[in-house]
Amino acid sequence: MNLSSILNSKYLLRFLTVLLSVLFLFSVIVSAFVSYFKDDKQTKLTLFEGNKDGFSALALGTSHSIGFHFPSLGVDGINFHDGGGDIEEALFKADILVEQARYVDIVFLAVSPGSLHMSQRYISDDWGRRRLAVINNLPVAFNAFIFNPKASFKRLLFKFFPIFEFRQIIRTWLIGESSQLSADVSVSCFGKGIVELDYQSFLLGDYKEEIISPHCLAEYADSTIKKHIQYIEATILADSNVPQLNVKRLVKLASMLKDRYGRLVLVVPPLTREYYEDARIQKWVPQHNALLAELAEQTNIEVYDFHDFFYEQMADGSNDFFYDDDHLALPGAIEFSKALKKAMDDRAISREQSKLISN
Repeated sequence: MNLSSILNSKYLLRFLTVLLSVLFLFSVIVSAFVSYFKDDKQTKLTLFEGNKDGFSALALGTSHSIGFHFPSLGVDGINFHDGGGDIEEALFKADILVEQARYVDIVFLAVSPGSLHMSQRYISDDWGRRRLAVINNLPVAFNAFIFNPKASFKRLLFKFFPIFEFRQIIRTWLIGESSQLSADVSVSCFGKGIVELDYQSFLLGDYKEEIISPHCLAEYADSTIKKHIQYIEATILADSNVPQLNVKRLVKLASMLKDRYGRLVLVVPPLTREYYEDARIQKWVPQHNALLAELAEQTNIEVYDFHDFFYEQMADGSNDFFYDDDHLALPGAIEFSKALKKAMDDRAISREQSKLISN
């Protein structure tokens, strides 16, 4: 046996042992540093993980889900939407959340025109980073590794070696907190709403307090519509079968709730005239409605259309309900959610009466 080979092996083993020990010690020090200086406020995940059996409802999908105000709906819910969240992501999230929250029997999902025609696979600048962001907004689960092994491994790596949180703390020390609006947002367009909630309530629903000035609606709508149409066209160009795939995904999501006698509630949320009645959006409305009609045939899928809910109240040129051209602020979310609850209750009563008549 070659003596130098044995010595080299021993040296390599000693080097690896020292290296791993240093990495472990570094991880412990960084983790302790981050834990000591990190903000003690609760997060959505800590709220969910600390009270999984306390929730009966989830909101998923796009940012339009901020329109679901759980107290007004009469449910204990929590919102796990992501900005631009597509149906594939909603199904993935439901698979994890419904399994962990055993008393959830209703899932709310906002389906504005075009949402069934979009896929982050084809519109995201970096789909790998997008999937990592989605996974980071969920409890740790084995299903995540199936969804995206690489992103899931990164999450675990960042959890045990929180170098990025460490870097953010150092950066904050050096340059302070930054609060910068995007270039296309005009501060003069926004004013504070009259309804306030405590911090925990905002985490549960991601509600917006600000109200957009009516004179800004047309400009915002034009900008939003251009972006949404670009997403739709890019998706359909890449895969024209996406709408039917999304229908199948929603049917599968609803089937997850059947064993607990639950239901999937799909809602076209309130939108402004400036957004919904634009010709570019109207082009996709017939196809969107046809897909929703197909979904409504499922026994535990309910579909509601509230797109014009605030038209009459805003006919005088005022706005007390919208954060921007297509998202509800908290006052609008409360009023809309009360109306949605009534519509759901009325449908349940009608269903029971039909059963009695048929029997």
